[in-house]
Order: sequence, then C-alpha cells, then structure tokens
Amino acid sequence: MLKVKNQEDMNKIVSYITTLFLINGGDLENFKVKFLSLFESITYYNVDQGKLYSQKIKKKLLPNQDYLTKAIQFYDKNNTGFISFFNLRNIFETINLRLKDIYVEYLIYVMKNFSDDNATLEDLKYEVIIIT
Repeated sequence: MLKVKNQEDMNKIVSYITTLFLINGGDLENFKVKFLSLFESITYYNVDQGKLYSQKIKKKLLPNQDYLTKAIQFYDKNNTGFISFFNLRNIFETINLRLKDIYVEYLIYVMKNFSDDNATLEDLKYEVIIIT
C-alpha cells in the first residue's frame, strides 16, 4: 500500500494516476504498462557514485555559496528548510549555475532523502547544498 504523509499529496497522486488511466482510454492493461514504465528509470546510486557525484557537485557549489544562500533565503522566507523543484531551478538560473543532468538528478535524490511529516511531495531539503 502506498504511504503518503498528508492528504494534499495523496490527492495529487490519485489525480495523476486517474489522469494516466483516462489518457489510456480506460484500458487497464495499457494503463498497467504505462504506469509501471514510470518506475523503470528510477536510479539507484551506490556509495562510490554518491561520493563521486557529491564531490563534483560540491566543487560547483562551493564558489557560489554566498549567492546560493541568499537565493535560498529569498525563496524560503519562512525558514522552513525546504524549497520546491521549481525554486531550485530558479536559484540555479539566478546564480548562473550549470550542472550536468546526472548531477541535478543526484542532487534532487539527496535533497528528497529525508523524513518529515510536514513536508509535501515537492519539498526538497536544502541543507545538503549549504556547504559550511
């Protein structure tokens, strides 16, 4: 059974699944194939990959820490500790930070790897990109 921390996220997931089913004309078999294909591209990062990717990302983020911190504070005025995917993209554009797609995917993976009952589906925990 799918566990979701809040009703808002559950509604989003149900809406997405329902839309996917309807797009497939209500054909259950076709829907199953399409739905399961969503999970085919999920990437698992082993320890060595994680270390390598973290080093590369840190190398890119370190010279931009002051700008990065200010941009995060702008998007998280209430100091929640979270930003959205959309705001992360805006922050990177604002500070003119370019990362390869594989590093962005890993960064999001790391930023989503937390447990917080107050977080929503879109929340990314930004403390992992603040280098002290």
